[in-house]
Amino acid sequence: MRRGVWTAALGAALSVTAVSAVPALADTASGSEQRAQVRIQSPRAGALTGVEGAAWTMELSVHYRDGLKAAGWSGPQVTGPQGGTGTFGPGKDDKLPGLVVLLSTTTGFSGPGTNLANLFNVTGVAQRDRSGIRIWDSWLVGKALFGKDVDSVVTVAVVKDLDGNGVLDDAPDVVKDVTGDGTVDARDLRELGVASNVAVLPFRISGAAA
Repeated sequence: MRRGVWTAALGAALSVTAVSAVPALADTASGSEQRAQVRIQSPRAGALTGVEGAAWTMELSVHYRDGLKAAGWSGPQVTGPQGGTGTFGPGKDDKLPGLVVLLSTTTGFSGPGTNLANLFNVTGVAQRDRSGIRIWDSWLVGKALFGKDVDSVVTVAVVKDLDGNGVLDDAPDVVKDVTGDGTVDARDLRELGVASNVAVLPFRISGAAA
């Protein structure tokens, strides 16, 4: 990626440092509000991904401190356009209802504020120990819905318990531009309220067939 493009992408990431495979863990919820931690495992920072805007993957690792029930977990999922064990489409994920995933180059659906979490195809429990549970969430992007030959920024967080029911299940279908700056990004998630770090990672979606 060209130096100027990389600098611009990092600026769009609001100065949250992203490093290869492990995005920024600063910009976290404070104290007892830090109930989850998200990591973007794929793509890597600055990576060129996919073929003609499609055939790329996003992999998330989400650690919940308080266990499955508090995470709003309602079972594993394997989904896609042909159906499966969960719903499939933009918006709040029925299996992991506190998670928000934003892509800056989303032009369809409801635009860049669209929560893409419910498009993830495979969700399962990767690890359980005394520190909590770790859920692995995977998405195979099968269509060029987010641009070709374009720089994009993915922003991920777990929304805090907004309704006070003790469960992290309050992610919106669409994140609003509450800061009024014309973009939907990490600042808007912080204003909404988060129970985790806000992971921000710039990468590039390929436009080439080979």
